[in-house]
Amino acid sequence: MAYRTPSALIAATTLVGVVLAADATPAPDGYVRTGKTESCLKLNRIDSLQILNETQILVKMNSGEAWLQEPRSCSKLRKTYAFVYEAPTGDLCDTTLVKLTDPGAGGFSGTCSFDKFQQLEKKAAAAE
Repeated sequence: MAYRTPSALIAATTLVGVVLAADATPAPDGYVRTGKTESCLKLNRIDSLQILNETQILVKMNSGEAWLQEPRSCSKLRKTYAFVYEAPTGDLCDTTLVKLTDPGAGGFSGTCSFDKFQQLEKKAAAAE
């Protein structure tokens, strides 16, 4: 009977972790991910939602905090679109279904299923 040594198992686990990290989308310019996530953000604390690209939405808070939203599925996410959603609890959550609309053309353009919000920090200025 053959046994795997713990070191072989650790090496395999490390390799998988490296592959997964390489697949992650980069943080928005000027920011780094902190690793902290939240399921919901209070609407009265949100200053703006900005579509950055086809996969990322930057959520800026009144306090200056920034959060990244990378929806699990989002059809036709474009920078010019606006969001329409219902939030009876006063929270924007990872369970909120968000509809997209094109203000110039009118009508709905698709939907997004949000994921957890990822906290961002501004990158430190490079030392001169």
